[in-house]
Amino acid sequence: MYFTVQPESMVIKIEHAVLATKFLRGKEVKDLAASQRNMRGYLHSHDGTILKSLSSNKNSALIGMADKLTIQEILKAAGVTSLDEPSDALNAKGKPFRRHGIVLHMAITYQNSESTFLGTGDIEYSYHVRRIPYADYRVNEVIPVFSSEDFAHSNHEALQENRLFRKRYGIKIEFHQSGKLGHFSLPALLLHLVSGVGLLTLTATIVDILVLYILPDKLRYRRFVYEESPTVEMKKNQ
Repeated sequence: MYFTVQPESMVIKIEHAVLATKFLRGKEVKDLAASQRNMRGYLHSHDGTILKSLSSNKNSALIGMADKLTIQEILKAAGVTSLDEPSDALNAKGKPFRRHGIVLHMAITYQNSESTFLGTGDIEYSYHVRRIPYADYRVNEVIPVFSSEDFAHSNHEALQENRLFRKRYGIKIEFHQSGKLGHFSLPALLLHLVSGVGLLTLTATIVDILVLYILPDKLRYRRFVYEESPTVEMKKNQ
């Protein structure tokens, strides 16, 4: 049994970009798109707090470079303090993550609707890491083993008699990109305003119908709602 020395200190280089295909424009207008190298980014922990402000932020000396995260930082973001913790995989039998592997899901989320009032600010991204429960990760590897005597045989089947079977357990990181991007649109604003006014009018109409025609005290309510003209009252008396 062999283990990799200090896998927690290994560095992962991450580069990504985003394009809002719904808002594709003409050649003369800039599309709603951005690269990781010119966006603000953050690494969040499993409870939502910010663990690290990434190198693409403007206040960093490494602006314009790819994100570099260690395995230890990613594990911490997923709530895993050590690879020596016991795995909850169904066939782990109490063995640690270092012995039985681990699967992590890293979500890259984009947004530009929280930095400004109109919701058309610069695009930002964040990393959210979650550990996939009850999952382990391994890769089976079959390595043919040859000796000097094997090359003397012309039979191909003889060369396949000796094999080395290895089970490689490790850390699997799955990446998933998602988000919510938007830009200001005057027609959309007017549509929402008109829809809101229409909804208020419809609500008032429904309430009036209930009060004047359906509820038990409808006749009493009508006296408070309607005011009759004196001329009409005189004609009624005649």
